[in-house]
Amino acid sequence: MRPAFAAIVAWVGLQLLSAGPAAAVIPDSDTLLEHFQKVVFHVEARTPTSKPLVKWEVPIRARIADERGNAYRGDVEKLLKQLGRLTGLSISLVDTPPYNLEIFFLPEEDIRQRFKNPKLRCGGTLSGSRSRATITGAQVFISLASDFRTHHCIVEEITQILGLPNDTGIVADSIFNDASVATSLSITDQILVRTLYDREMRPGMTESEAKPIARKVIENLLQDIDRALANPVRLQ
Repeated sequence: MRPAFAAIVAWVGLQLLSAGPAAAVIPDSDTLLEHFQKVVFHVEARTPTSKPLVKWEVPIRARIADERGNAYRGDVEKLLKQLGRLTGLSISLVDTPPYNLEIFFLPEEDIRQRFKNPKLRCGGTLSGSRSRATITGAQVFISLASDFRTHHCIVEEITQILGLPNDTGIVADSIFNDASVATSLSITDQILVRTLYDREMRPGMTESEAKPIARKVIENLLQDIDRALANPVRLQ
């Protein structure tokens, strides 16, 4: 386990213990694996056929593309730091070029017109290399319909453009659930992001190729979390 994620696992143990027994329920490895496969290898509103694994392999330099988003700059920076720890990528919020992630804060109606979807609340687009199955650029469109909706969209859309584009109903406590009202990443979400960015999960892998590797990574993470719960270490 990488040192950065070891610290996260220890923190997870502390959070679960402090929240009480009810909060210490994490889905089993089979459920997490199924959730991971649906989120990573399938796309919303598409055919059930799976797609190859895609992910970033370059540093992410993000910018808030309009002044309306400045009120949420602190929230964006906090999330980007967390995602950087989980992925091992260099992810930063910058004010000057070059940048490869643009974050727009728009009225909901503008987002719906842009994507030609009358029910959409927020969204994102990716660009990259088809031949290498890597992401090299993205745009995220965050709803300003309400403060709660904005916070939810920040977490959901920025996390999804890492290569986890789909939503499922398999795990309730997940930002990748259509019914989610979360404004932060759950333990399940952190496991999914960390699994995708394990060194053995290579861009271009098919669902069947990645499945045994994902299973091993998820099982190892669950074991690490169990150890953290049994032997919590207070972080400075």
